[in-house]
Amino acid sequence: MPKETTDLPGYTTWTTNATTTGGEGILGIDAVFTGPMNQINPFGSSTIFQDNNFILGFLELSVDQDSQFSFTSHADLLLVKQEENGSLLNAAFAITSEGDTGASSVDFAQIVIPNGATVNYSIEFNDGRGIAIPISGSITGTAVED
Repeated sequence: MPKETTDLPGYTTWTTNATTTGGEGILGIDAVFTGPMNQINPFGSSTIFQDNNFILGFLELSVDQDSQFSFTSHADLLLVKQEENGSLLNAAFAITSEGDTGASSVDFAQIVIPNGATVNYSIEFNDGRGIAIPISGSITGTAVED
């Protein structure tokens, strides 16, 4: 669901969620978001995952203003790739914090988009059955009311 971005007028924050049915969990995600996104990189440190969010708080910046994946990379994930810039958020990872079964529902990314702009996505999910589940589409920054 979109929401107005805290302390960043003219931007909308989207939280992306993956949910499985039939008892299978989400064991891995390969996601690419392309288009204009707000990225905060304090001191040149990327914030692809939540690892560096403590720096944002220290600098009195809001985490709500940063496009990032909703995990801590060193504790929750086995990383295959990670990259970000002002028009790209890209990572592939296995979720290790949910044991062998995976999560049945997980908020996996926060995307902060200028109102009126569009971000495209291409995502593959691994549900543990050896089949990649691909989806693609786009999300648009839209002024919304809380």
